[in-house]
Amino acid sequence: MKIEIKWLDDNKDCETDGCSGGWAEGAEVRLNGVLIHSLVPVATCFGDGDNWSEVEVYKTILAGLGYEIEESY
Repeated sequence: MKIEIKWLDDNKDCETDGCSGGWAEGAEVRLNGVLIHSLVPVATCFGDGDNWSEVEVYKTILAGLGYEIEESY
């Protein structure tokens, strides 16, 4: 079994007052060459777009493979 992760990013330059632009990250995940997750990043001026951290991407992969993830701090 081979898992491939292609990291994606998006950025947006804004001319809106009070905004310096936005940045978002995501990934495409393939299992044995077949796309199983497309977590497309969408950057916006005020940070309300779609963004996935590396941890969120790995959790999505594991959950998709049937693993239950339990966290504690």
